[in-house]
Parts: sequence; C-alpha cells; structure tokens
Amino acid sequence: MKSATGIASTQTDRKREIVAHRDVRIDVIAEGAGPLVVLLPSRGRDSEDYDDVAWEIAKAGIEFLRPQPREHAAAPGR
Repeated sequence: MKSATGIASTQTDRKREIVAHRDVRIDVIAEGAGPLVVLLPSRGRDSEDYDDVAWEIAKAGIEFLRPQPREHAAAPGR
C-alpha cells in the first residue's frame, strides 16, 4: 500500500528510505497508514528515540513519518 508520502507501508510494517529532491536527501522512517503525522526530533535526538510512540500511533491507524536529523541519517547508498 502506498501512503500519502509515496512510501510503501502498512500498519505493522516499518519502512526506511532516502527521499530525494534535487540535491537534498533525507533519511526517512515511515510506518502506519491513515492520516499523516510528522515528527521532527529536536536537536541532538534521533527519530528512532521515538520508536515506541510511533508504533502505538501507527497501531491506532495513523501514518507516522520521522525524518532523521542529518547527524543520524543512514549512510549514502543504504
């Protein structure tokens, strides 16, 4: 199933991929399906710090999107 973000996901599935637009690349974690909620972690926090919260929100029928801060992003080519 494709979500509003274009990243495939289901309520029990977690996807991680690099989203690119021109010369910008953002490492994104998406899970769930339904209305979209975007979490922007504060400075010095990894979006994976919110795994438990994201899982509960996804189980409730909401798509949860978490861009990774640059210092925590996946290596290029991942």
